[in-house]
Amino acid sequence: MYEFWSSLFMINIGVFSLSTCSAYIICVLCNQPFINPKYSTDLITTRMKDARNTIAIVLTQSLMTTSFFIDKINAENHHTWFQTGMNICTYSVFIELFYYIYHRGVHSYLSLYQLIHKNHHTNHDVFPFDTFYLTTFDSIGLIVSLGLPLTYLSVSFFELNTVLYIYLTSSYLSHSRLFYDHHHIHHKRMNYNYCILLPIFDILFQTYQ
Repeated sequence: MYEFWSSLFMINIGVFSLSTCSAYIICVLCNQPFINPKYSTDLITTRMKDARNTIAIVLTQSLMTTSFFIDKINAENHHTWFQTGMNICTYSVFIELFYYIYHRGVHSYLSLYQLIHKNHHTNHDVFPFDTFYLTTFDSIGLIVSLGLPLTYLSVSFFELNTVLYIYLTSSYLSHSRLFYDHHHIHHKRMNYNYCILLPIFDILFQTYQ
């Protein structure tokens, strides 16, 4: 049992670390700042402490979610490349659906927004460093959105970790100028662009700009 939990924890740490490093390296290579250049040293230190706590919560929740759905995850990948590609695409669509519902919900009710999501919108001009400036409830919403598709899908560890890597890295980069301005627009006009990476449901429900 100890080895099982240790392995899951190391996998979660590995995916999160790889996503963070990838986003940082991409920003450096593309000459884009990872941290807002206007931030003072004191603010960076404060935000790093906040991010450290949030990341610890996210990793713990991710570990619990993975263990809860462990019967839906195959340790070995017996799928063809086509099946793997379809699983990753299907998983991504479910993530966008669940996060759209959650994200639009917290923006639709003022009390929820102030309690859960207001912190993340402190900055209108966002950078990757701001990605995990979240409340505990907000981080729960993110992890539930990433994990809930496992209620319907059976995936391999490779497929699961590939999707998590894509979405964690995209969460960072969506707060930069390297992607289209989808998420930047959301931070300026909060009633639009609720999806994370693929604006499928924003387009369907006419909340895309």
